[in-house]
Amino acid sequence: MLKSLFSGVAGLQSHQIAMDVESNNIANVNTIGFKYSRANFSDLLAQTNQIATAPQGNLGGKNAVQIGLGATVASITRIHTQGSIQNSDKNTDIAIQGDGFYVVSPDGGNTYKYTRSGDFKFDANGNFVENNGFIAQGWVRDETTNLVDNTAPIQNIVIPPGLTTPANATENITLKANLNSGSQVTQFSPTYALDAVAGAGVGEIPEDMGVLFDSTGRAFDLQNGQGMWVGFRDATSAGAAVAAGSITLNVGDFILNGTSITLAATPATNTATDNALAIINAINNATANTGITAGLNAPATDQILLTNNNRTGTTAATKNITITGAAAGTAGFVAGGADDDVSAYEYTYDAVNGVPALHTFRTTEDLREALMLEATAVSATALVTVAADGKFEVDNTSTGVGSAAMNISVTGLSTATVNDNNFFAPNFQSIQGTLNTGAGQIRRSQPINAATHTSSLDVFD
Repeated sequence: MLKSLFSGVAGLQSHQIAMDVESNNIANVNTIGFKYSRANFSDLLAQTNQIATAPQGNLGGKNAVQIGLGATVASITRIHTQGSIQNSDKNTDIAIQGDGFYVVSPDGGNTYKYTRSGDFKFDANGNFVENNGFIAQGWVRDETTNLVDNTAPIQNIVIPPGLTTPANATENITLKANLNSGSQVTQFSPTYALDAVAGAGVGEIPEDMGVLFDSTGRAFDLQNGQGMWVGFRDATSAGAAVAAGSITLNVGDFILNGTSITLAATPATNTATDNALAIINAINNATANTGITAGLNAPATDQILLTNNNRTGTTAATKNITITGAAAGTAGFVAGGADDDVSAYEYTYDAVNGVPALHTFRTTEDLREALMLEATAVSATALVTVAADGKFEVDNTSTGVGSAAMNISVTGLSTATVNDNNFFAPNFQSIQGTLNTGAGQIRRSQPINAATHTSSLDVFD
């Protein structure tokens, strides 16, 4: 009976200690830097009345007869989990995020104490102290070098009362930022303005087109070889007179932009106009594959005029006019280049080569210069610039010598190895269309933007 009382009392005493620990935790709920504790229980050694026996003969083994003597508190563990950071109205309050302790000393650094409480203040002598008057320890700036040597011994942190710092102009600014790595940004501003003179002038900063954004903040993310088709006039080719009588165009006889134009034998009674119209119809049936349309070359009634406004498709198969085939003469054209016409070009991004070739670009100035080269080949007084709002502008307002109307085309670009970029060419398609000469004849692209990060800084002059 007495033994059972002792065991029960041991449990009550252990539980009392656990309650004391919990009470202490609750009491310190508002103590800055306090870390709660946990009581860990352990059973006491058992009293053995009979030892265990092994099996013998026909008898099995038996467990020992042991009686526990109660419980005890084996240890109390301090739980060092991160507490919440709180705002305060005192500018000397500080907090630790993560591991570590503040080092304080009651005797000038001979002995150290450690605390997580950041409730500090300055005393009358300028010592940086905690609530018990212990002085915070750390490294201080060297007054000669203005540097902090964190390899030196730590010492009292003291700022003499009334200490002032002479006014100085700001010399260096350090900005740390986590930049958006996604393909959509919300902070952006127009790219730098560029004039119509080749090369970057004073105050002009060409920017890499591969890292710029459209008017909604979507990244172009141009890859090498991506770009757009642009032409400043229609491609045209006028053929000679078509013969009368029966004519036939078999596969391979007359090829436009790689597509064979076929025509069954026409009646022997056909006039030249009849045959021209029959060929025109066959050509127009293949426009989706060639980009080329045909009509009579007025006022002639027996000649065919080929036109490509370069607004069909995104591949070379639908751009310009290329004529091949052994019997192209049947339609009045000369194969092999004499009647070919090129007016649209691939403008492709090249991030590798420092100096771009014709119709390739890396920067906004490269593209502006390449576009202006072809624009002035059509209208000698045309200008291509980049405005302050980031828009490419094609200006055909001058009516000087060599000025001429333009018919601008802009489409995407794709090849067997390069996919069309979904955002780049559409940003320029607002310059597409007829652009006559004279006042107000300007076409503008959508804005082209660079990603920005904004932050407020105080700068003293």
